[in-house]
Amino acid sequence: MKQPHDVTQYGFVPVRVEQVQAQTPDAERWRQLREKQPILPEQPQEVHVVLLVADSGRRVPLWVGSFEGYAMKLQLDGVKTERPLTYDLMLDALERYGVRIAKAEVLRVVDGTFFARLTVESDGGVEVFDCRPSDALNLALRAGAQIAIAQAVLDEAGVDQVPDTRS
Repeated sequence: MKQPHDVTQYGFVPVRVEQVQAQTPDAERWRQLREKQPILPEQPQEVHVVLLVADSGRRVPLWVGSFEGYAMKLQLDGVKTERPLTYDLMLDALERYGVRIAKAEVLRVVDGTFFARLTVESDGGVEVFDCRPSDALNLALRAGAQIAIAQAVLDEAGVDQVPDTRS
């Protein structure tokens, strides 16, 4: 995967997932989301907002799908399900073949859409995968791997106060 010009390996800030909160956007926000994702249903549906926090206190809210957000919230809350979720299964399969999740990085934001990559390590070396932030965060949380965000994204999308994500 090609790396954006404004992101270097040293241009990342470690973050933690502080919370995951379920939200149902109002009609106007849902319309905006549907413009970007026409496959969304016409009526507003529940989504989850993931709040990433840097040591400086700066926060970045990310909207993710309900399944992905629910899976992340279960992990953060330490809740174990009777059967493995998709992320648990994937992590188990990777570990069985000697692959370790090394880090998840949020690379950039374009028109409100965030892009991420997941770095894995094995005896065969290091591999980097393009992925959705929700997938990278879910796997990194389960693996106890580092999570970071590009300084440029923190500057552009970060806020000092927790935003009102209801609208």
